[in-house]
Amino acid sequence: MYQNNHCLAQYRGSRGWLIVEQRTIETLNTNPNKHYINKEEHLGLIAGKRIKDGGFTLLELIMSIVIISIASVGLFAIFTTSIVSRNAPQPFEITVGTQYVQEKLEKIYADKRNPSSSKGFTNIDTAHYPPETLVNGYTRTTTVGAWPGNTDFAAYRQITVQVLRNNVIVASATTLVTKY
Repeated sequence: MYQNNHCLAQYRGSRGWLIVEQRTIETLNTNPNKHYINKEEHLGLIAGKRIKDGGFTLLELIMSIVIISIASVGLFAIFTTSIVSRNAPQPFEITVGTQYVQEKLEKIYADKRNPSSSKGFTNIDTAHYPPETLVNGYTRTTTVGAWPGNTDFAAYRQITVQVLRNNVIVASATTLVTKY
């Protein structure tokens, strides 16, 4: 088949007619009077070329999986560093901080309930529980104030204990202590 002095070599495949090569007549044959190509010349044009029906080979699939997995490692690293703050406390710091908070709250409850204690409920205030510097860079502060639901400081006290490490709060707890 010719179009504008070009030959479109076609052949009948399993999926119908396929256009394989497009060459000028001068490159197809050396005889300028010959304006056609035969089947042998046509097969010579497409020799060495396979017509791909579509789809992927197993090698292409494996290579794409490897490339995607390598790229995803880098992407996951970017997402985890952008989501997690560099100043965020680590799990072990949170655990240690929580233990320090519980320790202080238990001491305050023990001081309140112990009748032989010189402290009792009336001595639960910020002055009796000053800020403390603990091991490994932890600091603990205890704040005693009026409960927002009832500002009667004589009957209710709100106690907040915070534990910090490197000026970052790693644990905090707020509780209510009553006179009764």
